[in-house]
Amino acid sequence: MIQHLQIATPAGERGLADTPAPLPLDELVPGDGAWEVEIGFGKGRYLLRRCQEDPDRRFLGMEVAAEYFGMFVEKARRRRLANWIALRGDALALISAVLPHGFASAVHVYYRDIAHGLPLLLQIWLFASPVVYPMSVVPANVLPWYRLNPMALLMEGYRRALLSGQGPDLAPLGVAFAGVLVLLIGAYLFFKRAERTFADVI
Repeated sequence: MIQHLQIATPAGERGLADTPAPLPLDELVPGDGAWEVEIGFGKGRYLLRRCQEDPDRRFLGMEVAAEYFGMFVEKARRRRLANWIALRGDALALISAVLPHGFASAVHVYYRDIAHGLPLLLQIWLFASPVVYPMSVVPANVLPWYRLNPMALLMEGYRRALLSGQGPDLAPLGVAFAGVLVLLIGAYLFFKRAERTFADVI
């Protein structure tokens, strides 16, 4: 992926063929401020904010998506920020072959790692819901906490309807619906608050 590397600074853009490796960062972005790196800066909101908040530091961003790379460069130049350099290319290749070793004082990286823990979480959720056992076997001292799981109340309603021929108890279903609604609103608010620091692509 090195052959596709793009380098953008406040002064302009250049390719790998025009720049020696490791990159002479102090020549590309003059100054004596410490370097801070973001891997996978996405739309660049966090990186732009950091450049504005701390003009004495220097910032290097890496992004593989051409659209987001161009978006960040355009915004940084429009705001007349002078303490940044942006690289487009594969982060692993850039770190191993292009960037100087040990130059950064801080590194930020956001990536989609939920896939590693999701199977375990789903398995725990399965056993925390009355799928293979009835809710009646749950100890009484645990039951109030157990009922906080919206799926437990929903699965118990299905169990009553399918195995006992009884209609679902609407009161627990209402509690389950309210719980899901609270979780949905909370998750949405958290996401909107943290969205500005997420990398869209890495």
